[in-house]
Amino acid sequence: MENQSAIKNNFGSKAINYRLSSTHSNLIDLERMIDFLKPKPDDMVLDVATVLVHFYNIQKALQEMCRVLKPKAKLYVLDCSVIDGEEIERQINRLEVLRDNSHVCSYSKRQWIDLLKSLPVKIDYINLIKTQYKLPEWFDRMGTSADNRQKIFELLNNLSKDSKTFYQFNETFIDSYYIEIIAKKI
Repeated sequence: MENQSAIKNNFGSKAINYRLSSTHSNLIDLERMIDFLKPKPDDMVLDVATVLVHFYNIQKALQEMCRVLKPKAKLYVLDCSVIDGEEIERQINRLEVLRDNSHVCSYSKRQWIDLLKSLPVKIDYINLIKTQYKLPEWFDRMGTSADNRQKIFELLNNLSKDSKTFYQFNETFIDSYYIEIIAKKI
């Protein structure tokens, strides 16, 4: 990965912030995943990453994930996402890079479908989940500078009216989205 040093620098000293965050230690997400996948006691599970938005070459990473899956095995993705649309995809990813310079891309539902088309999988389920980040915690988790926090608010204030309906925010929160996907290897 070409952004490997940025990831190491960003997460080496901040990993504990992620482990303890309300966003990343959410038992509801874990329980929903278990309900969806219904693992059996003898199932083998490979947990690849929590950091997909940090993969420099997501297509290659997905190919490798699929390569190790047995036929009919499930690929489960729960990761940061964005609303479909060129402006919103571009602007929210700019915002993410300002917060965390190792961020590569949060993909929209449309982009995820395109990424998975070339793989030997069939999408069984795909859903966009709306959530909210607590902004002070979200900024503090990565040590976002005051200057970048200001740039993020400028970017949010300059979103189109349509985009602002999906990404409401104030000083304490911002609407955000996750993608949840279950695909089966064919």
